[in-house]
Amino acid sequence: HISATMASVLTFTPPEILHEILFVDDGNDPEFEFHAQLRALDPRIRVHRNAERQGLIRSKVIGAALITSPVLIFMEPHCIVQRHWLEPLLEQLAAYKEHNTLVMPILDIIPETNFAEYRTANHHIG
Repeated sequence: HISATMASVLTFTPPEILHEILFVDDGNDPEFEFHAQLRALDPRIRVHRNAERQGLIRSKVIGAALITSPVLIFMEPHCIVQRHWLEPLLEQLAAYKEHNTLVMPILDIIPETNFAEYRTANHHIG
């Protein structure tokens, strides 16, 4: 899933608007280490490894403190983006001048049992 996520982000994000990608490894066992493979995909990819498990929220806070981009997007490894996924989000952010603005895309649901059944999620899901 990680390679599909990264492949879609790198394929469908214009390079001029993608500053960096940071993965946070939350103290996983060394056998699950994938740092070298990720860095080999693109030089903008960095990996931060927590020395010990911190949990999801704390890991996101740690990651947010490590980025240098003015926009922060959290993604999960099972997400795959499509063409023009980022531009509408950035347009919404640009409409607000405050630094505490949150925008969120509409998620699509593709059931594991039937990939042909494709629908948009309720706007409260995400």
